[in-house]
Amino acid sequence: MINFFRNNKQYILLMIVALGMVLLLSTAPLFSSSLLKLLNVTSYIVWHNIFEFSSIIIAICIFCVSYYSFEQKQNFKYLFLGSMLLLMGFIDFFHTMSFKGMPDFLIPYTTSNPSTTFWILARLIGGFGLFAACLIPSKLSFRFNKILFFILPILISLIILNLVTYYPNVLPQMFIEGQGLTDTKIFLEFVVMFLLLIAIFFLLYQYKKSHMTYIISLACALLFGLFSELSFTLYVDVYGIYNFIGHLLKFIMYFIIFRVIFIENIRQPYLELTTAKDALKNYADNLDRIVEQRTEQINLIHQQLLDDLECAKDIQSSMLPKKMPNTQRAAFEACYFPAERVSGDFYNVFPLGETKIGMYIGDVSGHGVSAAMLTVFLNQSFKPRKENAQGIKEILTPSVVLENIYIDYNQANFNSEVYIAMLYGIFDLSTREFTFASAGLNVPPTILSASGEITELKIRGLPICKFPASNKVEYTDSTIMLTKGDKLLFYTDGLTEAQNLEKQVYSDLRLKEQLYKHKHLNALQLANSITEHVFKFINNCKLHDDITFFIMEVK
Repeated sequence: MINFFRNNKQYILLMIVALGMVLLLSTAPLFSSSLLKLLNVTSYIVWHNIFEFSSIIIAICIFCVSYYSFEQKQNFKYLFLGSMLLLMGFIDFFHTMSFKGMPDFLIPYTTSNPSTTFWILARLIGGFGLFAACLIPSKLSFRFNKILFFILPILISLIILNLVTYYPNVLPQMFIEGQGLTDTKIFLEFVVMFLLLIAIFFLLYQYKKSHMTYIISLACALLFGLFSELSFTLYVDVYGIYNFIGHLLKFIMYFIIFRVIFIENIRQPYLELTTAKDALKNYADNLDRIVEQRTEQINLIHQQLLDDLECAKDIQSSMLPKKMPNTQRAAFEACYFPAERVSGDFYNVFPLGETKIGMYIGDVSGHGVSAAMLTVFLNQSFKPRKENAQGIKEILTPSVVLENIYIDYNQANFNSEVYIAMLYGIFDLSTREFTFASAGLNVPPTILSASGEITELKIRGLPICKFPASNKVEYTDSTIMLTKGDKLLFYTDGLTEAQNLEKQVYSDLRLKEQLYKHKHLNALQLANSITEHVFKFINNCKLHDDITFFIMEVK
């Protein structure tokens, strides 16, 4: 039972209000004579004016709140309701000024029919307006000028004033002196009550779906309005008890509607602001703790990323040659300095049978993790041998190897903006011939002869990248003859483009000067000399690109 009352307390409230109104109207004749003794005609008009002008002021306030808050709230329902109440307020003003016993207003009013006509017109407009306000949505998809909702009530009220005042015979009579209300007026009051009743049920249906308490408040206001209209069907004398009760209930209805509009449009934003302010204060009080927690989480994630990078670095390092295939005919020395934990540069030197040594060097677009992943692809796709029909593994020429990598690359799902630039060559230990092919390497290998002469290999070829299948890409083999004492330097552009504090680059000129100056050194000594000279030039500046090079010395 307790849960029933708790879950349905809003509906029980409306039932209590309805029963209270029924009891009030049923017992009103019992204290009618006492009220008439307290209120003579003059004092009754004063009370009537207080109720009416209070209702008019509230109606204007409701309109102002809904009108001036529309830009922020964009609530068309409240704007329409405020406009309807403003129109009712204007007509109620005419009703008050034409009430029997008031001073002349425009013309002398000798009967109660004009004020009663103004009254029922205001109630009809209000009934239709309140009913329509329950049906229309809060938001509209089309744009309109809100000034219309101020101008139209003024125009309509002036038309009604002119019609009732100067053309009274156009409308049916609503009150006959000595007889009371006409059947037409009573019928129209029931029409208004019917509209209010339908609006109340519609509001209860909306409350069932949304459970917003302000809807119950609006339904309660309309319930007061419904019994106010019922009271106006019962009076015979305009100074009677039912007329007094009707005005009182109407005032209560206006006040509740104003309270709902005020809370929703004015008070509610401030309540939300206060709530947000309190939440912000609590958040600020706990900010140090939250920052500490977030910092700990970030540090944990950062450490996980560093661990992953270290793992990637180990994987990439495992793909580099651990030991150079030095022989009596050739010696090798390599240097590898990544700009970040993982690199986009790659190289390898490996034996191909007993008399040949393969070697490649290259660079992928960018650097860091994304570039390192491309080097993994290259390591998997690089296949220098192929099994023939007899089951013997033949050594493929450099151009064929590059073409196969190119085909694999275009079959993979790589971004069109990334590419691989590399050079692959094979050195024949017996003949000292070096055969090579280039896939877009932008720095040519440099030959340092025993006499100190410096020459560059002529390289050409398209980088390994995404290219339309209709365009056939070919790589070309070139062969040179090397002699004893020659040194061949392979490197990536990170070597010559290393920058110092003044943004100067190391350049191929400085590299060639260093080669010529130390032409007498062997591969190991020359590699150490180049490394020392480069890092002395950049003066401990952070590397912007990977530095990779290796030297082959012909013996």
